[in-house]
Amino acid sequence: MKRLDRIAINILTPLNMASREYGDDFVELITSEFPFLSPDKYGNLEPLRNTYVEGQKDRMLDCWGNTFIWSRSRPFVEGDVHFRRGPRPTHSWIVIRLDKKVNIIDVVRFLQKIAVRFGADFASVHYMAQEEVAEILGDLANGVSNPRLLFDNPRNGLHRNIVTSHHLQRFLPNLYWATIFGPPYVDLFGKELLLTAPAFQVTELAEKCVYMQLSPNPLDFASDYASQNRSRQHIKDYLDHDAFLDYSYPLDHRYSVPTFRI
Repeated sequence: MKRLDRIAINILTPLNMASREYGDDFVELITSEFPFLSPDKYGNLEPLRNTYVEGQKDRMLDCWGNTFIWSRSRPFVEGDVHFRRGPRPTHSWIVIRLDKKVNIIDVVRFLQKIAVRFGADFASVHYMAQEEVAEILGDLANGVSNPRLLFDNPRNGLHRNIVTSHHLQRFLPNLYWATIFGPPYVDLFGKELLLTAPAFQVTELAEKCVYMQLSPNPLDFASDYASQNRSRQHIKDYLDHDAFLDYSYPLDHRYSVPTFRI
């Protein structure tokens, strides 16, 4: 069983981030304020052929507006920004994969900052432990669900934790090590219910923006998956509202989904 041994960040915003103004803000964040995310290479297609040179932000912005991809070798970073396109309304989506040895305090600061700056409807940080992968694959092998729901490219044996706009328009795939609930979810669950959830840390970042963290470090899921998963399920039960994906339900089950302004 292969998987990418990485920490995953997913950020979904209703903004159409294709404008150069949003691109300028985003590039400033990853190159100046959070340099551990700054690129070695960037572009719109892989293999990436553009080399980032400090101070040449405008050259990077020339690639903004189509799917923007960047990477860094040490510490490992891979990131994509996907913009709203097509006949079906979707969120703009930022997905980043990081070396698991990254400073998690910096990751949390980045997540909180970008979620507030771009008005995220949902954002998460998670490390998918081997037991979690095996548990879900076991369900899939028994025909419980569709493998495309939670993994990126499962057919080639590589499993990445992804959360897309198409997921959110059907259900919440899970509660993650760190989850940010934006305005639609604060309206769905209620701010007081979110703020009183029995999690390790719950913070109101802004009006209708709540940050929830399950334990001190995302690698806690690897060191004691059973305990972390029990705590996660307890919080999901506390929040209730039939919002989270449940493999015991039929595929056509209609979950409680908020109204997204996309």
